[in-house]
Formats: sequence, structure tokens, C-alpha cells
Amino acid sequence: MINQKGFGVKGFTEAWRNAPNKQVFIINNLSELPGIMADERPGMVVFKTFGWFDGGLTTGPSPKWIAGQTSPGQVGVRRSQFSAYTSNQLVEHLNMAPGGTANIDAMTIQGSSSKYIENVVFNHCSFRYGPGENISAWKYFRNASILNSIITEPVGARHGLIIGHHVENLSVIGNLLANIHQRAPFIHGISEVVLANNLIYNVGGSGANFPDAGGGNTELMLNTGYSNGPHILSIVNNVYKKGPRVGAPGDWTPIWMHRSMKSDSQVYLQGNDMIRGLEYENPADQWNSELVGTYGESKVTLIPRVRSDVPPIWVPGFNPVIALDVYDHVLNNAGVKRLYENDADEVVVGNVEDNTGSLSHQVDWPDLSPEALEPVFSIPDNPWDVLSNGKLRIEEAIEQHSSLVMNEPVNVFYDPELVVGKEPQPEPQPEPGDPVMEPKLTFTIEKDPNMDHADFLTWLANLDGNWQNIIEAKVADDFEPPSEPPPARTKATYVFVGGVLTEI
Repeated sequence: MINQKGFGVKGFTEAWRNAPNKQVFIINNLSELPGIMADERPGMVVFKTFGWFDGGLTTGPSPKWIAGQTSPGQVGVRRSQFSAYTSNQLVEHLNMAPGGTANIDAMTIQGSSSKYIENVVFNHCSFRYGPGENISAWKYFRNASILNSIITEPVGARHGLIIGHHVENLSVIGNLLANIHQRAPFIHGISEVVLANNLIYNVGGSGANFPDAGGGNTELMLNTGYSNGPHILSIVNNVYKKGPRVGAPGDWTPIWMHRSMKSDSQVYLQGNDMIRGLEYENPADQWNSELVGTYGESKVTLIPRVRSDVPPIWVPGFNPVIALDVYDHVLNNAGVKRLYENDADEVVVGNVEDNTGSLSHQVDWPDLSPEALEPVFSIPDNPWDVLSNGKLRIEEAIEQHSSLVMNEPVNVFYDPELVVGKEPQPEPQPEPGDPVMEPKLTFTIEKDPNMDHADFLTWLANLDGNWQNIIEAKVADDFEPPSEPPPARTKATYVFVGGVLTEI
């Protein structure tokens, strides 16, 4: 369904696959969108057109997968808000950019105290020009995710992402949050959140709640009127990069914690990095470093009452990218149809790379027209057939098409020490009569960062003898293969067999 672990992904998948009377809703004109969203029948929304829909959209009563990657260009919603008010919704490859001055958000997730919504997932989207918030993940929902998206250039108050109260199991993973005045994100009490593998850049500007609300900061506090409860948070392997931060006072502090935080809070910090100029800092003691600041109460008393040394919440089976790889991973992967990205997303990625970000934004909606040679999605025959792998035929077709509109994945290492909720699997035992297999020879080969990926594969294919079984992983400038093959106990990231890289 989605090549990313996140809260709500499994729940949506089960609800959507099992829903009766599914339809393929074909959008030939974007004016058809509101009616299709409101249609009580479940199904898949595919696009035969591109461009901006001018107006608000609200999710409907049945499980729907909005597949923006099927557009011949890109699709977006502007001049109003995208509202996720119902359960079992998956939104992919959609631009949301309201603009204007009304106090609305680019996107909001919200249920009610009498009816929580659940299984709401946004994947590979772009959120900008929100005059209220770019994203308001506000209240009364459970099992939701914001994945692999770009959150940037809010207008008005210039707020990025606010996470409200009565939030059960929200994962914010693999996103780029850039050029934001405040709230990257702001997290209220009565919330359970995993914040992992995000790149947070050029967040600056003072605010009422903290002395330096800029600096890429993640803000943790509560409102006694409606969010008067604990923070249950795992903040893991994020990268905070300092930008120009126009007008921001004080020293740089990426994570701020407010004196209002409840003593039954549980906050876990691990592997978060800071980039300041050309310096890349990975504080071993995350709590007693410049990564963390407290307001209204000293670190000496606030940290011990909220600190957790184990993750109090985690996405089952999620294995985070190590922080050293997050920067390249996010810049290469986050956002809409990155192989055919729109001009606005391209500019923001360039801001991060060149450190040229700004906090002053003018609404300038990008052109969403298709590029030359952009692949066209074809609806398969018998789309609702169940395949041997358990997927529906149209689901597999969407996955294959998605791989055609995204960049080549960058090579990353994963952090085995941070896999939580994943049961260890026993080693398979040979059956009587099975042939005895020699141990597979594996090794990690590091490639020059300037070497083209295709050239690297050719180089691997031309290696002699046992080296043809060995594979790539990470970046180095001066790798030379040793004269003898490595021992079998050495672990590799990929194995190269028959001209194909296979992850092991």
C-alpha cells in the first residue's frame, strides 16, 4: 500500500480493501471533485487531468484513496481548505495551498469528542500558503500519519504544523518543514506523537510562548483550557538545520519545552542532529545540550519530570533512517511526484541545500502542467481482483506507477537499535534432506559520492570472482577493495546478483 510504516496505514488498508462496492472514480474535470469526495461509495480516485481546484474539499463517508500521482501533471487545492473530518482516508501526491487572509489552514484533521476519526494518512503531499496553519492536526482522532511531505512557506501568522489535543497515535515521518516562522511543530498536551526522520530548516521568529521561537524549533506546551494533559512523545533521528532566520533573536535552540508540561508526560529524545553552518552536531547527551531549551522553569527541574529513557510510543515495525542520512533522504524523497516536481517545491529544496531560505512569502501558485515524457497511468482491467500477494490489482498498478514518478531512492542506513514493537523472528531451520548451503559472502562497499548510480552498478558488475556477490551501501571518498574477499560474517546492505540489487 505505502512503502512507509505509519500509524493508520494498516487500518486504512484493511478498511479500503474490504469495503464493498468499490468504484474507480475518474476525474476528467476538477470541478467533479467535491461530488466524488461526498459519494458514499468507497474506492480509488484517479485523475485524467491536472491543475488547481479552486475551493474547499472535505473527505466523505466511505474509505477513499485519492491518488494524485495518477494525474498527467500535478493536482492541487487552493483558495480554501482541505478538511479531513472522516475516517479511512488516504491522500497522496496532492498540493494544498489556500493563500488569502482568512483564518484557514491548508489542511486540517479533526473529529469530535463524541466521534473520533481514525486511519487518516497523507503521503507525498505539499502544504504551503496556509494563513492559519499549513497543517492543523487538531483534535479527537487516532491512528493518523503525515508522511514524506513538504510543509513550507505559510502566510499570515506563518505557522507550520500544530498538533492539538486528544490525539492518539500520530506519526510525522520523513517530512521537510522549511521556511516557517513558528510551529515546526507545536505540540499540545493530551497527545501521543512519533516525530522521526524529519528535516526542519530555517524556522525563525520570536513568539509569546518562548524567548526564541525560531531555530527550527519544536515547541512543547499545553493550554489549561483544552489540552491540560501529558505529552507522550518519541522524537527520534530528526535533523534541525539553522537557516538565515530573519529577525530571530537569541541563540539557536531547536526544541523548546514549556513549564506548563505535566509531570506525567513522557518525552523520549534520541539521535536528533543539528546543522549549524558547516558544522554537523550529534549531541550524545540530547537533554543536556543546546538541542533542548526550557522556558519558565530550569532544565534541572523540568527535564527529570518529563524525560523518558525508552520510547513511550512507537510505530510497530518502523525502522528509522539514521540521522546522518536523513538530510539526503528527505531532500530526495519528500513532496509530490519528485521526479517531476513543481517549481515551488524545487525552490524550497534549493533553499535548504544553499541555505538561502526566507521567512517572507508571497503567494505564487506553481504551474502544475505535465512535463515532457511524464508517464501516463492506465487503469488495469479487473481492478478489484485480489492478487496472490493479497493486494488488489489496481493497488499494485498504483504502486508501480508511483515508482515511475519518484526519484531513485538514496542509499540509507537504518538504526537497528530503534526498532520498537517488532518481534524477533527465529532463524529458519533446514528440513531433513535440504542441501547444505554455503554461507553467503557479503560486504559493504562504499562508493564515491560523485559516482553516478548507473556507473556504480556497472563497476560492480565488472568486479572479479566473489566480489560479484557484494554490494553497495554508504558514501566514502577513497574506497579500494581489499586484496582478499571479506569473511562471511561481514554484513552488507544489498546483494548484487544477476545485475540486480536486492536488499537483504
